[in-house]
Amino acid sequence: SPKFIQSAPVESYLGWWTLPYISCKTRQWLISYSVYVRPSDTRPG
Repeated sequence: SPKFIQSAPVESYLGWWTLPYISCKTRQWLISYSVYVRPSDTRPG
């Protein structure tokens, strides 16, 4: 359908543009996640 043909280039463009952005945000999230989890894991009990 024409709707799919119009949305296809947009999705491919967003997928290409957001790939580095998502990887960067995921790296920040993993760092913050490990910082929050590590003290609780090493805490006795």
